[in-house]
Amino acid sequence: METFLASQLKSASGGPAWKADVIRRLNRFVRGGKLLRSSLVCYSYRLFEQEQSDSLPGAILDVAIATELLHAALLIHDDIIDDDDVRRGQPAIHRQYSDLMQKRPAAADHFGTSMALCAGDMVLSMSFGLLAGADSIRPGTVGKLNNLFADTLVTTAAGQMQDINLGALANRPDKRQIYEVMRAKTAMYSVALPLIAGAITAGQPSALYRQLQGLGLIIGTIFQIRDDELGVYAKTETTGKPVGSDIREGKKTLLHYYVWRAASPQEQERLSNAFGNPDASASDIAAVRKIMTRHQVRKHLQLDVDTLERRARQHIDRIAMDRAAKQELCRLVAYCSRRKA
Repeated sequence: METFLASQLKSASGGPAWKADVIRRLNRFVRGGKLLRSSLVCYSYRLFEQEQSDSLPGAILDVAIATELLHAALLIHDDIIDDDDVRRGQPAIHRQYSDLMQKRPAAADHFGTSMALCAGDMVLSMSFGLLAGADSIRPGTVGKLNNLFADTLVTTAAGQMQDINLGALANRPDKRQIYEVMRAKTAMYSVALPLIAGAITAGQPSALYRQLQGLGLIIGTIFQIRDDELGVYAKTETTGKPVGSDIREGKKTLLHYYVWRAASPQEQERLSNAFGNPDASASDIAAVRKIMTRHQVRKHLQLDVDTLERRARQHIDRIAMDRAAKQELCRLVAYCSRRKA
């Protein structure tokens, strides 16, 4: 990633100054992440490649970086949508740009949003550009990867729109709707895409892609459930975001679903003071956690994760692959189920 961004910075010399500016900010931005999605591409390639070698081909690393850049672009746009000020322990990209307008505070927010939208689009274009060399692995790989990335972006955008819609509605969504958002908005690009991309670059047949998509959606949903839980219970140093930001944004997560379903009228009034209130205090967030604890919300989440974990293992059993590879996939399921960060 560092080598790629350095080459991009070099090529930006003599061009519009903002390209170099975005690359410098992107370099700091990606360093703050776990690089999980890009690692999953390499993991999947190793899992399915028949001719193992000590080092990964450069084209595989390009596909992995492309996956990480896709993630970065989506996060930049997501922070605008959610009006989040912090990401990965630093100001969100749109806040970084709005800070440049200190002498014109009335125009700062619009400036920051506009610049970050352009930055996200630039990063997304870099992602697709990196796929161009994948045919050096096998002929036809680029077309398959382009289709995968494009289809995934459409699914993710639709999932994001559904998430926005549920947040805007006064009524509370049912569990099925919440699961639909998790699968479309997060699971598809976070787990299914990397697993399929690894299989494509390893020359595996299309029948396996469909199986990995089904598995990736299950594992990605587990990942998102844990992510939502960490957003309420973990410390800022762990998540890189303010604790309770999902509560202040009124996110209709499974935590929201379970606590509202169990809360008394008096508790619901207290919940109303926090959910969807950008000015909710630390004590408001603490009160929500106390109500969640009283109604064993985390126990309900664990039951959901247990069910999904069983489903994932059953799905792995049906995939035509050797026992060692199945054990590796089971380890991935366990990691997502038990993640603490």
